[in-house]
Amino acid sequence: MKKKNIVGIIIIALFVIGIAAAMMQYTKEQMVAEKPEVGEEPETVVLSADENPFGVEIKK
Repeated sequence: MKKKNIVGIIIIALFVIGIAAAMMQYTKEQMVAEKPEVGEEPETVVLSADENPFGVEIKK
């Protein structure tokens, strides 16, 4: 193989590894966002009819 081919393969491999690492980090963050920790208040606040006549949910 030529030197350029080896360098190209290494660059492509690093690019693919970077994308895979970013996807893994994204999925970890999504899992953490879905599960609130123990003792933590929920992220959605539902206002009563006295405070909000339309019953809109407010997300933090």
